[in-house]
Amino acid sequence: MNKRFLKDLVLDLVYFFGLVFLLFAPKKNNVRQVDESKPWLFISCFKIGDSLFLTSVYREIKNKFPGVRLWVLVNNSGARDILKNNPHIEKVIFVKNYLSGFIFLFKNITRDFGAIFDYSAIFYWSLIAKSLRHKFYLIRENQQKIGHFFFKNFEKFGWSRRYENQYIVNYYLSLVDFLGIKTSNNRMNIFFSADEAMRFKDKFSFLPEKYAIFHLSAGEPKNIWPYWAEFAPVFNKEFDLPVVFTGSDENNKNNSFLTKRLVGGDNNFFFLAGKTSLREALWLVSRAEFYIGGDTGITHAAISFDKKVVMIFGRASDKLYCPDKKNIVCLKPKTLCYPCYAYDNVYYKCPNPSVPDCTKSITQEDILAVSRKIYG
Repeated sequence: MNKRFLKDLVLDLVYFFGLVFLLFAPKKNNVRQVDESKPWLFISCFKIGDSLFLTSVYREIKNKFPGVRLWVLVNNSGARDILKNNPHIEKVIFVKNYLSGFIFLFKNITRDFGAIFDYSAIFYWSLIAKSLRHKFYLIRENQQKIGHFFFKNFEKFGWSRRYENQYIVNYYLSLVDFLGIKTSNNRMNIFFSADEAMRFKDKFSFLPEKYAIFHLSAGEPKNIWPYWAEFAPVFNKEFDLPVVFTGSDENNKNNSFLTKRLVGGDNNFFFLAGKTSLREALWLVSRAEFYIGGDTGITHAAISFDKKVVMIFGRASDKLYCPDKKNIVCLKPKTLCYPCYAYDNVYYKCPNPSVPDCTKSITQEDILAVSRKIYG
């Protein structure tokens, strides 16, 4: 048995016993009024990208209800870092796993939240809220029919045809339209304190004033574009713009050829993958002139900073994750199977997992051509 199978088995057991429990739990009436005098809890158990998308929701809720206190429950350290210094959030609760999440909610069983918004896309957190008799929750999860059967106060939303052709931030915002929130402002937000900004500025003072970011990570290895080493010198020569490489420590280990080939005393290339914290990487992106990267959280951060961005798609749908903005270009694969990770969370087996045809089909000239349009 592999780890993925065991994890899925455990979750299935949680769902099964939870549904058995819910058969005997009293149903409640459909609730449409929320209490602004009590904290609103958002369950946002995502990684960086979706946690960033939701910052637009927090901002718009605060604009509509200035006095409401927003608490956000996260189980990813990157998501916690994304929300640091966010003035729209009173408290970020970091839990390492389901058990610690249960303990948090259990400790707060007597706290009457004004609302609980479950954006987590899994059934577990809603089960906990129900079992502890918290009175109000909106559920974003895949088991829509199951949830609707057991929860009368169930706002049905999730992976559905309702949002397959719209930018996901717009979709997340639409989920709170019943609160009277109508907005076209889908900008995401990341905040730095003055002390942070000064500290990062000192640490990276060796970098030139203007530079481009090439972000090597792409959510998962199969989405990584394979031509960075060949492309970087070509880009640098055409645009006369130094390149800063960011990414994970894994990118640092697996791309040592970049260090050997490009960095070696050359002031045009700076390899910082695996050498920065997430907050530092975000600050570097906020200062960049130009950005190129895959469909990953850091790329969406570049979009939030209103940078000129070229986003290289692998398997996810550009209809969901590419905003309609003039300074952003999204390059999608030229393969017939694209996108293989779309609206129903289904992955199709890739015929060449080490270098998928989808990312390989996007050429250096493709990226140069769109870079000339938005930066050249």
